[in-house]
Amino acid sequence: ILCIIAIKVKYHLIWTVLIIFFIKNLMLERNLQLRKMLVIVSSVICIFIANYLFMFFAFTEFSFGNQGMWRFIIGWLFNYLLSGPILLDKWMELSFTEEWWVPFIVFLNIKNVITGNPERLSGVTNVNPGFDYVSPEYISNVGTSFGAYYLIGGFFFTLLSSVLIAIAAYYFYYKIRQKPGPIVIFIASVFLTMTTLSFFGQYFTLLSVYEMTAFYIILVSLFKSINYLSPPGKA
Repeated sequence: ILCIIAIKVKYHLIWTVLIIFFIKNLMLERNLQLRKMLVIVSSVICIFIANYLFMFFAFTEFSFGNQGMWRFIIGWLFNYLLSGPILLDKWMELSFTEEWWVPFIVFLNIKNVITGNPERLSGVTNVNPGFDYVSPEYISNVGTSFGAYYLIGGFFFTLLSSVLIAIAAYYFYYKIRQKPGPIVIFIASVFLTMTTLSFFGQYFTLLSVYEMTAFYIILVSLFKSINYLSPPGKA
């Protein structure tokens, strides 16, 4: 809740829900995990729909008979749930359109800030060729994480990126089984969340992901220190 309030980005809501899910359910049976995942996905969709309904209400455009409002919400659902594979198929017919340095945009921008360079590289426009039609009525610019990797370096880079991310995710996953700790558990959950959401896009070029991760690590470290300094049974 503190993270969402402090950094008002929609990704944090989804990430927070999934991080909590992984932390609380890693050791449960798979069938129970699946049922809980379906509940969480439905809850997130309902939260976003409620958010858009409130937005229309705030702008005095809310009406159950407002076709434009429902077209917008249905378009949002279509865009996030179905458009990724459609665009991925289109992007794989393109030649490589992005530079090799694109995955490091956040760090390049940090360097520019430190050195006083006013240039800021976009983490959105540099990972896709722009909006395209995914149906006669709707457009999208989200071609899954694999589409972004493919535009940067083709099939080989897509495979390499997937393997490296999987290695990191499994490393922290097995780390928490050997020696669990709050920071390690959190990082493992972040990687599990990132791989789960790869259907919607890649996140290494979004500053908000690093902000959220750093903010949570600070909170976890703070609570860990409080528990360490507090008398037994009082924390």
